Amino acid sequence: MAYVGLHHHTTYSFLEAIGVVKKHVARVADIWMTAMTITDYNGVYGAMDLYKSVKDYNIKPIIGVDLPWTMDLSQGEPRSVGYITFLARSVEGYHTLLRLVSAAYMRRSPGELPFVDLSLLREHNDDLIAFWGWVDSRYGQAVLRGETPSTIQDQARMIIDVMGQKYTFGEIIAQDYALLPDVRRVNEALLVDVEIRGIKTFVSNNVHYIRADDAEAFEVARAIKDNKKIYDEDRRKTIGQYHIVDGARIMETMKRNGYDEDTINQRIDQTQTIADSIHIKLDMGDTLFPNYQVSDEMTELYKQEKGNLVVD
Repeated sequence: MAYVGLHHHTTYSFLEAIGVVKKHVARVADIWMTAMTITDYNGVYGAMDLYKSVKDYNIKPIIGVDLPWTMDLSQGEPRSVGYITFLARSVEGYHTLLRLVSAAYMRRSPGELPFVDLSLLREHNDDLIAFWGWVDSRYGQAVLRGETPSTIQDQARMIIDVMGQKYTFGEIIAQDYALLPDVRRVNEALLVDVEIRGIKTFVSNNVHYIRADDAEAFEVARAIKDNKKIYDEDRRKTIGQYHIVDGARIMETMKRNGYDEDTINQRIDQTQTIADSIHIKLDMGDTLFPNYQVSDEMTELYKQEKGNLVVD
């Protein structure tokens, strides 16, 4: 049973998660994971920190992002936010991720979130993996709002058609159903849909802080973001376990939720299978400039005058 957390937020989620990347990596290495994933909200700001930090522990970096999703941004700003997660499968996928995030920001109006829609995903999907399923995903929000199953399935089908069945996954969230009945609703709906669409699932607890005793600090961070006091009754409270856990803890939670051990093992093993399929090697330290094509006349002029271009 080899588990890799594929949905993982750090301080680069800006008060929606806590803990510097290096400390997240150290904890992941402590519990013998083979890879560390970063999927912060709305950007890939922590990618370089991750890539440099994992070298000290000889584990694989997996770079991803949680982006707000709507089917068609031309219809106006969505009234509610639901996310979709992308992982880069290679260096080419990492470049695609950068283009996707940049395009999302370029299309937004000031103060709006960087939404991705189907048209943008059609332009930028090379070497990416997509998944959804947690309660704050577009899928989860649709289930909890009571959208019809046919509407939800049609939207999933269109994303799968773009990404390909092989590179689209459902995420089953490992949180206690007794505490979080909404997680149960979304998980159960998702399991029906993935069976219809023929896509695979993996399990995750959606990490937002490093250790269990960081939960209070996480609540403080979110209260600061929401301009709330920690004693305000209407502040967001942490219900569930969103710290870094190993496969044994995932197994324990899902068995308590009523799943059989073989099924849980398959979904845990799927995390390692996905991690094994990802290979990102960046050339650090290179200075990269655009390659501008110039005319032969300009090239000849440069050769004639280059000695005069450097001034003491």
